[in-house]
Amino acid sequence: MSTGFWVILVVLTVVAAWLAWEVVNLKQTVSGVPLGDDELYDLLHRIDNELGLHNAAIADLQQRLLHLEERSVTSLRRTGVISYDAYEDVGGARSRSIALLDDEGSGVVLSVLVSRTETSFYLKRVAAGSPEEPLSPEEQAVIDRALQH
Repeated sequence: MSTGFWVILVVLTVVAAWLAWEVVNLKQTVSGVPLGDDELYDLLHRIDNELGLHNAAIADLQQRLLHLEERSVTSLRRTGVISYDAYEDVGGARSRSIALLDDEGSGVVLSVLVSRTETSFYLKRVAAGSPEEPLSPEEQAVIDRALQH
């Protein structure tokens, strides 16, 4: 999942823990102090106001979380990398193909082909797991690898 999703999840968890702690403190305060009618009304009114603020904050965080969940579908979360020798005269697997895909298998494949005298870069688009132009065997393998994760 995306980093933003985890950040919102942690924030929601912290807010929930803080609210639970506030409720425990309020229960301890109310149980230990004898209150008159006016004091009880004031306390209940203050608690109601605070709960309204907390509910509004939680509703805002829920909307943000929903937005992040909707956006995470199109984030580049499926990746794959393959190292290989693109040319016979260069060893050491210096060439690379990298797939960056979303959950639907759409994204790009970037290939960097290294020879003794030059380096070439190729970028090819992928839509729903299918390339928009012909792929090398290494590029197809890196897409397959990314879709398996």
